[in-house]
Amino acid sequence: MKRISLLFAFIFTIPILEAKETKKWHWLIPNNPAFESVNTFSEGIATVISNGKLRCIDTTGNSVFEVKYDFIFPFYEGVAVVKKKGKCGLIDKKGNELLAPTYDVITKMHEGLAQVELNEKWGYINKKGNVVIPIIYDRTYKLTEGLLTVKKEGRYSFLTPDGKLAFKNNFEKAYPFSEGIALIRENEKWGYIDKKGKFVVKPTYQDANDFHNGLARVQEKNKWGYINKKGKLVIKPKYPEANDFYNGLAGVRVEGNWGFINTEGKMVIKPKYSIIGAFDKNVCPVYKGKKMGCIDNTGKYKTSEKFDLIYAFHGNYARAMKKGKWGIIDQNGETIVEPQFDKVQLLGDFIIAVKQNNKWKYIKLD
Repeated sequence: MKRISLLFAFIFTIPILEAKETKKWHWLIPNNPAFESVNTFSEGIATVISNGKLRCIDTTGNSVFEVKYDFIFPFYEGVAVVKKKGKCGLIDKKGNELLAPTYDVITKMHEGLAQVELNEKWGYINKKGNVVIPIIYDRTYKLTEGLLTVKKEGRYSFLTPDGKLAFKNNFEKAYPFSEGIALIRENEKWGYIDKKGKFVVKPTYQDANDFHNGLARVQEKNKWGYINKKGKLVIKPKYPEANDFYNGLAGVRVEGNWGFINTEGKMVIKPKYSIIGAFDKNVCPVYKGKKMGCIDNTGKYKTSEKFDLIYAFHGNYARAMKKGKWGIIDQNGETIVEPQFDKVQLLGDFIIAVKQNNKWKYIKLD
């Protein structure tokens, strides 16, 4: 029995081999350090946990400043949200405190404004941490197409970046502008307004969504169709399920399967998939049978149906899983990183976080 025990001890102490670099990728940080937790590299800085300690590092692995907070979120527009004892503040890229932890929530900076929450009310601050729009709203959205969408006393309205009303009209429900038009709801019906607050499509639809590629998805009698920006129904409601248009194609379900139509309503890729994604740069993940692959805008496979799961493309790359391990594929269907990691995070177009042996590392695509 003693010899058998020694044999098992030897087997279970064999280290798991580390992934090897290829011509398509290499380890980002010299000496290839491993971390318990990682975050995205944003503006050259990432937040990691190393040996139980929170650090902010650059792409060489060096600390850029001493961390005195419980957590630091990614940098945007030169500013990062920090958290300490349940409250949020702001710092710059040198670690200087711009705003002491004060608010319950601060969103990432976007076009010079961040949304803040304090005692269940929302408003906006600038990069210096100064309040530029009072914290009096029940809900806020980020600046979109030059306007802010806010909710107060049960009604939605639109503000200019300096906090003035863009127009007097307010609504039961409203979403940020998309392609110059905003989706709104009145009396449980959906319609659309322009940036002067005037209706371009009166609220008549059972359900609706934002404009994409010049068309918006609308629902009548539980069927989906599409309208143009003049409100004309260009594709009649006939689909039980439908997606938005991306790169000129929209997924629609017909008799249980998904296919794709163009902006004229013509079925250009026949309904034969059980699960689909959205077209990004003319590539879309699809599921047929027991495996997933990627097709182009003609329906031709860019990858063979060999993956168990493919997530949506972000930029040029997508995560793909095979036999429980994760890798990376590109828009051409080429495998850039072989499925070999326990987890993979896309942190940008070229920097990837990978988890193996319960530790995280960074790789860079070549």
